[in-house]
Amino acid sequence: LSYVLKVGVDSQLPLALLTLFIGVFTGVSLGYLIGSFGKGTKDNPYLIYNYEELLWFSQQIKDGDQGLCARLEADIDASGKTDWLPIGREGKSFAGTFNGNGHIIRNLHVTSEDENVNIGLFGKIGYRTEVYGLGIVDGNFEGKGYVGAICGNFSSGSIHDCYVFHSKVK
Repeated sequence: LSYVLKVGVDSQLPLALLTLFIGVFTGVSLGYLIGSFGKGTKDNPYLIYNYEELLWFSQQIKDGDQGLCARLEADIDASGKTDWLPIGREGKSFAGTFNGNGHIIRNLHVTSEDENVNIGLFGKIGYRTEVYGLGIVDGNFEGKGYVGAICGNFSSGSIHDCYVFHSKVK
């Protein structure tokens, strides 16, 4: 018995099956290596299932495509992770849509001694940004610049239906 998987350019299903197949036999989530599912648009957002994919999304914003859109598809636990890169920063504000889809990000810890770094899940969001349906639990956010759990520096846009519980912001 053998299976042939063809990965199409426009279809996400074969890519999802290939990732699932590799993940089942290796125990590794490869979504962050090949890009999250979706196209990053409002109608077809990147689908984020784990911390690595969330970090990958943040890197895409840092690299210059601030208008990308994403949707969480699972709760994320960032325990033991020390490499978080806040989504958006000075000069490159996040300007897309982030749908938390009712999910929680737990144990996100972000610190910086640099007063020019905005600290939070989002470092800086701007014009036409929408962040919603998201919870932050057991987080720790410390810095010398703008600091917040959901967003460090909010200049415009919309944050709604979000909450922060049992977290430290300093």
